[in-house]
Amino acid sequence: SLAHACRLGSIPAACRDAVADLGARQSNGTMDGWLGAAISHRNVLFCVHPDRLADVAQRYADRGWLDGRHAIGYWHWGIDAFPGNWRHALDRVDEMWVATDFSRKVLQRVTDKPVFKIPHAIDATPERAYRRAEFALPEDLFLFLVAFDFHSFCEGKNPGAAIQAYQRAFPNRADRAGLVVKCAHGDAHPEALAALRELANADPRIRIIDKQLSKDALLGLQSVCDAHVSLHRAEGFGRIIAECMAAG
Repeated sequence: SLAHACRLGSIPAACRDAVADLGARQSNGTMDGWLGAAISHRNVLFCVHPDRLADVAQRYADRGWLDGRHAIGYWHWGIDAFPGNWRHALDRVDEMWVATDFSRKVLQRVTDKPVFKIPHAIDATPERAYRRAEFALPEDLFLFLVAFDFHSFCEGKNPGAAIQAYQRAFPNRADRAGLVVKCAHGDAHPEALAALRELANADPRIRIIDKQLSKDALLGLQSVCDAHVSLHRAEGFGRIIAECMAAG
């Protein structure tokens, strides 16, 4: 999104693949045409979280690509204590960018280096119109959507509470309201997924979709639901929340 913003704002920029395994699908190729071999600008922006930054930055430093350059880290963090084992990353950058005031205040407590809030650019428009039938969803219910990734701290996303809140709000099966729980990587967290299914199995109005969708299909799912629900305990940015707000 930062690279697209540069393109739309006529800000000179080039992209490199950091080659960091994030333990999640990394198949978005929309910036492939921007990828290059050279580091041609004075500022180098690392969109790499602190736990992976050391390896990536060292690889750049070993090649001399950071000599005389200004290094910036773009980080997200959702609770008010900065992890102690991330503090080494502060030495790798000259300044930090964050998406929220919350994250900015957290970082300013642990470093004297500049910290700037640079919000994400949000585009919530899918490439085509989607239909509920593509997701096996009913046409006649007002659908609430909960979306999260099991790899991203399930306890923080708190989906079980969202299911319980839905059932308390709509105890009558005649209520024309349904709940869609979109998750991913449930296979890697079978006990947590089973706990969710146990909560949902007693109520046929709750649909659990445990699969990875393309970015456009996820936007499509958001577009066919009526409201987004998030009872998260902590959130670094809340991209899906922002996308659903942008989509109305």
